[in-house]
Amino acid sequence: VLRNDFVIHIEAAKSMTVIAGDGPSGAFDGWIVGNRMAVYMPGNYVTGISIKGDCVADGNRIIGCSRYGISSESASDEMRITNNKVIGALADYTNYGIRLFKTTGAPVARNVTIAGNHVQYCEQGILVYYDTSETPRCVNVLGNSVYDTSVIAIRVSGASPYFLEQVNVNDNVVNGFSTGIFITDCRRGTCANNQLTGGTGTGIDLSAGDGTYDIKVVACDVETTGTYCYKVGHKRNILLGCSGRDAGNVIFYVTGEHNHVVSCETNNVTANILRVDGLRHTIANNDFSYGSVNGYAIHLMTGASYCYVHGNRIVSGDGYDDGLANIVPVSYTHLTLPTKRIV
Repeated sequence: VLRNDFVIHIEAAKSMTVIAGDGPSGAFDGWIVGNRMAVYMPGNYVTGISIKGDCVADGNRIIGCSRYGISSESASDEMRITNNKVIGALADYTNYGIRLFKTTGAPVARNVTIAGNHVQYCEQGILVYYDTSETPRCVNVLGNSVYDTSVIAIRVSGASPYFLEQVNVNDNVVNGFSTGIFITDCRRGTCANNQLTGGTGTGIDLSAGDGTYDIKVVACDVETTGTYCYKVGHKRNILLGCSGRDAGNVIFYVTGEHNHVVSCETNNVTANILRVDGLRHTIANNDFSYGSVNGYAIHLMTGASYCYVHGNRIVSGDGYDDGLANIVPVSYTHLTLPTKRIV
């Protein structure tokens, strides 16, 4: 289905799909490329493109489809949703810009890619959700631009006990969000080089669901006036070389166990920089030299136990140890003397 133009006038609340690439899951191989569609009626229930199997949807322009821009409920290996533009209306946000919602069993759907898309004026920009008895692997959300979302800009989720594995959410640009990047019930993957600005809620959230493990959040930058820039929970996740600013409560919030915050930095802080709960975390070599006006640079809460805090740079705002058996060696670097208890 190549290079068609669709101009659609439809009554409000009416449902239709403009292009449906339907075929047996795992067997369909088709291309939906270069089509343009515009829907003129607020409150419609139109889906721009619905695809199954290992179809490729590339370079399509979808405007005003209020239900889904591009949707798939039966992805297969090698499905590609790339270089599309999905735009809702400022007064009538699309429910989901790009939606991959897989709840059926085999095939597992490996190496699925959502890349290079521009999504704007949607409640949820990009959703990847797997709830299958098979373990899906290698889902890539790469280099997308997501603007003006009212709920979540990018969400990638498995469903316990069937976790989504080998997730890569990299090189995306997000502007204007309630929640920026939301990763839950995933194991093994990366969340790297993402830039988030204009937020009113949490920037990058790895704390929900029943378990998120071994996700490397690397070189991300978050600006939000919401409560948190980053939330990390569960086990063996890492924040490495990340930065945040302007959060109303905490820049980095770490809970769970065996998580790590290393070589991160912040500025424009009016709250706690780093709040730590849970146990056996490593907090090392961070530059918090901009300080904290109304809170602590590093706040080890009463539930923080057996954490290793080493080599951090603090100017104003105190490091505060109120947990159990935490290791806070003398390698802290202070440019002003602390006023609260710290080693």
